[in-house]
Amino acid sequence: ADTIRQDGKTGHGPNSVASIMHHYFTKHGIQEKGCHLHCDNCGGQNKNRTMTAYLCWRVLMGLHQRIELSFMLTGHTRCLVDGCFGLLEQKFHRSDCYTMKQLEAVVNESAACNQAR
Repeated sequence: ADTIRQDGKTGHGPNSVASIMHHYFTKHGIQEKGCHLHCDNCGGQNKNRTMTAYLCWRVLMGLHQRIELSFMLTGHTRCLVDGCFGLLEQKFHRSDCYTMKQLEAVVNESAACNQAR
């Protein structure tokens, strides 16, 4: 999946993924001390030295005490999370969503496996 860089161009790969992870933890983190990340076994986006080094840096800097990184078996990268996210994505694209309250409703109405918190 492509990401949008600050210069407006699209990008993908280790630097983009690490930047997105850092932005998420910085802006949306809840001061959690540990986390467990599930990856789709795609080496180009998450199972490389850049991503591993970034996660180690987070622990060394005391931003997390523990980070667990799990990879799915090759050939088994479609899981319940992917299916639930796909249903959410379909509902989102068919909805007018301009506020967080509307987004919460879209998540809750997309499928029984999706619940906004």
